[in-house]
Amino acid sequence: MSTLLLIPPKLLGAVSAQSWRDLVREPAVLFTYRGSEEHRARTQRELAGIFASIHYFDDLGTCDRAELEAIALHDSMHFTRVIATGEDDLYRAARLRELFAIPGPPANDVLCFRDKLMMKRRAMAAGVPVAEHTVVQTMTDVVAFVRLVGYPIVVKPLRGMGSAETHVIRSDAELAAFADRRPFGKNLGLPHLLAEKFVEGALCHVNGLILGGKMQVVSPSRFIHTALEYVRDQKFLGSYVMGDESPERERLCAFASKVLFEALPTPSECMFHMECFLKPDGSIALCEVACRLGGNGINEEVRLSYDVDMKLEWLRAEMLGIEACNVRATPKRLGNQLAGRLLISPRDGRLEKIPAKCDAPYVLDYQARGKPGCDYKRMTMSDEDIANFLLVAPNEEELRKRILELHEWFDQNTVWRVAE
Repeated sequence: MSTLLLIPPKLLGAVSAQSWRDLVREPAVLFTYRGSEEHRARTQRELAGIFASIHYFDDLGTCDRAELEAIALHDSMHFTRVIATGEDDLYRAARLRELFAIPGPPANDVLCFRDKLMMKRRAMAAGVPVAEHTVVQTMTDVVAFVRLVGYPIVVKPLRGMGSAETHVIRSDAELAAFADRRPFGKNLGLPHLLAEKFVEGALCHVNGLILGGKMQVVSPSRFIHTALEYVRDQKFLGSYVMGDESPERERLCAFASKVLFEALPTPSECMFHMECFLKPDGSIALCEVACRLGGNGINEEVRLSYDVDMKLEWLRAEMLGIEACNVRATPKRLGNQLAGRLLISPRDGRLEKIPAKCDAPYVLDYQARGKPGCDYKRMTMSDEDIANFLLVAPNEEELRKRILELHEWFDQNTVWRVAE
């Protein structure tokens, strides 16, 4: 028996070397991103003795050569498991399992969590509310959709992630600016974009862990700003777990269960990250859902609030079987605290000064990723930051207050030289 793992650096480093030793009990091959020299040196130093071999790729999620190498390795390793954690890698792993005749979620089922049209159609068929939408292949299609539903609309890739190439169009002028980007001219009219009616309301996210076909962890959270605003408008991204006293908490939990167990072909062992709209009238509509761990510190947000490390428990289930998991059926709040996050987006310009540390007593972790003297550009997707905070508070109101205070403190102590 042997295993092929497709793991990006962030998650690879979020699991300790000792935990990887405990998890890897049979020959295993690791595919990961090439990353920096520092990343590769640390990976080799800490993990080379754990995995049979480690293979690096410039961009594992889009590198077609990775599949060829996996197939060639299978001839000698005879993989019995293919495990992936990244958005693109999940679909690739499913295709490889089918080629190798290995049990696991079928590729078409996994694709339902990547292809937004498939996802929305399955959701609608199960009675889950979604925004009005259509596939667009030309600017004529976009105009026809605007005339049908009115402004504002959102246009985004059918299989996109991290809010990359996602556009909110609110007027004819913004539609013209969108057309100037040539969204269709370079793609021969291929059906790669989805247009949908903009949904008014608060964007929430629900994260969780499913083991043995049952919801083991479910954690609704609120956003302060959205991933799209974080990428497009260079606003900060804040998030905090809902407390037991929140009137929307149980409704969001029930909504997530309906989507995952009634609408979509959800794997019996998986993590999930769902985004949904809490509309002004109190109703809930699905934005989208991914069959993987939410990024940007969500795992720590849940761990601090419920004392469950979702990524580690899922890896235990995949590598050792669900009987090896330590998760409780209904996790309870860890003491009297809830966790939240604050992520700061880079600006266009040179970073002159950034706080080296944060002494606020409620901040459990502060990472200053930006380096003074370096030039930065605005993000293209929501997987980057120049600084991030992990914090706790006894309730939602205090969490939100602390997130806003931290952002103000950071802004006052950071200096940018804006590019002219």
